Amino acid sequence: MAEATLSNYARLSEGLRIYRDSMRSFVARRLRQASPRGDWFAERVLAHVIPNHKADLEHDLTQARARGEVGPGQTGMEQVIDIQHLPRIIAMNWQDAFATSFKNTRKAQNWVRELGDERN
Repeated sequence: MAEATLSNYARLSEGLRIYRDSMRSFVARRLRQASPRGDWFAERVLAHVIPNHKADLEHDLTQARARGEVGPGQTGMEQVIDIQHLPRIIAMNWQDAFATSFKNTRKAQNWVRELGDERN
């Protein structure tokens, strides 16, 4: 029984990792397009997450820069975005960045929120 549980947990973890990595890339691409002249991360991510998540993201970004994971031109900043951040980031940037990508606003936002809940 424990082996099946571990196996299911491993499968879920891998699925969430794939989702997280894919969504990071997608969200960053759409937010960059919505902020062609500005700092997309500050304007579209940090400005819209709750305060304790903002502090965590700023800390994680500082650490990523120190490790050399975020390079010149602000590439790679999306690597600090976690699944729990996605629902709010997407909702707060919906009109400018995501509305044209999804036909059903409510359904798309619900799926993102549900996956964030599952991750937690």
